[in-house]
Amino acid sequence: MANLFDKIYGCIAASRIGSSMGTLTEGWSVERITQVYGRVDGLADKPARYQAPVRRRAQAWSERFFWHYPEDRKAGETEDGIERQKLIAQAIIEKPGRITATDLAAVIARDVDEQRDFGYRMWVGDALLYPFVKAGVPANYVGMFSAWPGIVSFTRACHPIGLVNACNPEAAARDAWEVGMLYQPTWSTGLPTAAAFVAGLAEACKADATRDSVVAVVRQFCGEAVLPEIDVCLNVALKYNDPYEMRDEMNARYAGIPGDFGEELLAKGLAIFYVTAGNVKEAILGGVNFGRDTDCVTAIASGFSGALSGTATIPADWIERVDTAEKEAIHTVSHLSCRETAEGLYAAAVNELEKARQNIAALEASIAAA
Repeated sequence: MANLFDKIYGCIAASRIGSSMGTLTEGWSVERITQVYGRVDGLADKPARYQAPVRRRAQAWSERFFWHYPEDRKAGETEDGIERQKLIAQAIIEKPGRITATDLAAVIARDVDEQRDFGYRMWVGDALLYPFVKAGVPANYVGMFSAWPGIVSFTRACHPIGLVNACNPEAAARDAWEVGMLYQPTWSTGLPTAAAFVAGLAEACKADATRDSVVAVVRQFCGEAVLPEIDVCLNVALKYNDPYEMRDEMNARYAGIPGDFGEELLAKGLAIFYVTAGNVKEAILGGVNFGRDTDCVTAIASGFSGALSGTATIPADWIERVDTAEKEAIHTVSHLSCRETAEGLYAAAVNELEKARQNIAALEASIAAA
């Protein structure tokens, strides 16, 4: 059985590995994945011929806002979602403990370098929002300027919020609503999907957590607009009980619409986690071969699995390869390894536990005095 540190470590490592491997097939159909790779079975370089086209603008001021990757992506390199995750983790580690949108904004204003980051890993949606942060717009208002309400960008990156609130799903969900206002408007599905995701991660951190208890918590916090997607995808998953067998029917439900919205990816990620029963390696492989927005769905599925099972089912060389790539990366907001990040988040979670103990002691003393 994994202890709390190993669950936090497993969640961070799994999400980074899954995000990196998922870039091999991001935006692809199952047919194209099969044609090019057969089945992706590990981290690998992504040749330039499979990169998304670089969108260019004549004006230098405009070009920097458009997102592209370097000509060749090396095995283990992560992407925009993990850049977002790193900023959230850094704010939690520095506090150390639960954060607000304002805490995150301070880290963004300090650590995001427009010349280094915009136009490389960082997604254009972040490149459009972070200038508002740097201009001093209150953090809780910035998400109202998002051009993509409901997109998965915050949900697939907010793992640290669930981990610092380990074993406390309700607090995790509240923090997702608070911090997420920097990325999404409150009326979109972007915040309830994030709240449900981190609540599920907090549940998975419990010593007695099961895949069923995680599903129950996600359903509890996802909200009525997202719940139907959760249930539809879980019903498909139960019918096949195999991530490869269920992908065609599940993807058909979303055919013809953009593939990067939170309700679809949370539902699919939860379903992949469920049928792979918390096995991190199988959740990662199931996600990266699933089709559509593979890096995001894998970050979600593997995040659940890592928080439940820890590192036991993650190949050690996968963690080492991601850590090496991130240490060598130029266009990143942080070079902390998976373990270093986990150590900081674990310390913050323990700090929250100590504050809870003090509050309970004060409450007990107040009751006794009465």
